[in-house]
Amino acid sequence: MSNAKQTIETGKAVLGIEFGSTRIKAVLVNETGEPIASGAHDWENRLEDGIWTYSLDDIWTGLTDCYGRLAEDVKEKYDIVCHGLDDVLKKHGYEREGMHYKAVKPNNDTIVFFCHFGVECVLLSHLINVSPMILWHGFCALPSSITSIYTEERRPGIASFRINEFGSTAHLYAADRKPSFSARFCECYANTNERHD
Repeated sequence: MSNAKQTIETGKAVLGIEFGSTRIKAVLVNETGEPIASGAHDWENRLEDGIWTYSLDDIWTGLTDCYGRLAEDVKEKYDIVCHGLDDVLKKHGYEREGMHYKAVKPNNDTIVFFCHFGVECVLLSHLINVSPMILWHGFCALPSSITSIYTEERRPGIASFRINEFGSTAHLYAADRKPSFSARFCECYANTNERHD
């Protein structure tokens, strides 16, 4: 999922759509042509005025359905990451229940994940119940940055997750190391030494 997310966000994914004779196919692929997600819609041509053809309505209906199925495939992959997180949290005493977590065995455990920014945003979006799009497009976590979250039990047995810091590079500055500029683009377009599209 993380590689797929990065491929999509950096604009390197390619969407291919084929209007075949019996099926419309949509496939999202990475730079090496490996499929990330796919969708399809079955259809049939018809003989009109001696020509085998498809109506414009059939084309739009089929394309919409095909793309919808591709989006469902992406959603299924998002859910795999979220369910995996819930499985880990359950082992540490927190069970997902609707929009919050049931604190079955509240504790002060520390859990550490090492992951790509894209996966980090999916995990956080699930924990705080927001769309990952907000995080993907409005936040930046540089390589080797640290994000800290903790649980709060404001009511007995109900835990919420709060983000204490996001993408912190304080540890790098403390070690007299400069953070990577990766994941960022130029602050001013005239800054030729910084990354551009």
